[in-house]
Amino acid sequence: HDSLSFWHLEHFFWAQSSFRLWNVRYVVVGTKNVTKVPAFFKTTYPQCPPSMSLSDCTSGYGDGFSVHQVIGDYGYLEIVSSPLLLYSELGNKAPAMRYLIKNVTLSYFEKGLLPLICHSPKDCDDV
Repeated sequence: HDSLSFWHLEHFFWAQSSFRLWNVRYVVVGTKNVTKVPAFFKTTYPQCPPSMSLSDCTSGYGDGFSVHQVIGDYGYLEIVSSPLLLYSELGNKAPAMRYLIKNVTLSYFEKGLLPLICHSPKDCDDV
């Protein structure tokens, strides 16, 4: 159990770059009234007829859920620079630190950058 990871999942940005940053390849969606998914999703289950809505198809053919592959050209390794160091005396799970990480990470990643999170002042000095 990693509560910081769960926190980021709860506050996940549904942008294609978020899926690339966290290396998420597939998404399972439990649907009741979902009419569409992002354009960068390819529905892999159930096989929906083009004329049928996703909600109707999932209810009729998908046992109440659908599986989508995230379309994108990326792998397990990304090369980024880290021009920003983040450190909090209250730790990485402090609410203010979580919001700071959430608000800078995606916009930096889209530019080929990521912040470096220091766990102690000594870690920041070694960089």
